[in-house]
Amino acid sequence: MSFHRSFRDEAIPPLTSAGNLLNRNGRRFLLRATEFEDYRRADNFDSKLRLMADFGELKQAGINTLLMGVRSADSTLDLCALAGLYAIVEIQADPAAILDRRGLRRVLSRFETSARDLAGRPALSGFLINCPLDPPTIRFHGPARIRNVIGALIDVIRATSCGNSFVAVRTRLPEPILAPFDEDLTYVTTAGLDVSAIRKAIDSARGGSGKRPSHNRPIIVELCGMHGGMHAEDPDLIASLTADGVAGFVHRASLIEQDPRGVQVSASALSHA
Repeated sequence: MSFHRSFRDEAIPPLTSAGNLLNRNGRRFLLRATEFEDYRRADNFDSKLRLMADFGELKQAGINTLLMGVRSADSTLDLCALAGLYAIVEIQADPAAILDRRGLRRVLSRFETSARDLAGRPALSGFLINCPLDPPTIRFHGPARIRNVIGALIDVIRATSCGNSFVAVRTRLPEPILAPFDEDLTYVTTAGLDVSAIRKAIDSARGGSGKRPSHNRPIIVELCGMHGGMHAEDPDLIASLTADGVAGFVHRASLIEQDPRGVQVSASALSHA
């Protein structure tokens, strides 16, 4: 049996959602993620061992999920499963491309290929669409068109991955111009926001104020830098947002500083959550 095949046989329990929470084996699962972008290909025994050592350090720091790009995913997803780590694969989409008919076809083809190539890998818990739309672009093209093209990206991933992975869209719109997309969970990035603004963004993602959210799906919060005097790694910040019902956190360490090996680790707070 090949080294690669032995990794693919390693299964970890799939993540499911129940309302605004993530579950694993019927118990609440708090997603604790950090970026992992290591372009060394795990194409030999020694490189696999080095990556497994890195993954072991991440798990000891409290990390249970890695956020990685498509370039890293193919050679590392099976190692993630062996290490007991989940993975979210981030796929980039250029707003200018998806708002052009030919460009959209090319992007859809690329998304389909990526989703098909990675489908069925045990560690793969979901895809994150990163399309940095800004309010002027949305206003110029209109919310309806934006929703249609983002919806097409979501649909092609769902159709190709056979519904075995969740799909989310990375967005930062404190004053929402668009209603939430038809995604499986809501991913909110909070760069530059203080704690009060983070809570407002989370409340908006739930569809408004009150205890009965109109969009009852898990919310993943992306943290980086300082938030009104509290660092993204502050255990009190993590604990407070967890108590508010947030389903998980992603530390975008590359927005702060990047380890020279290409591995970003900002996990001390998550280990205390």
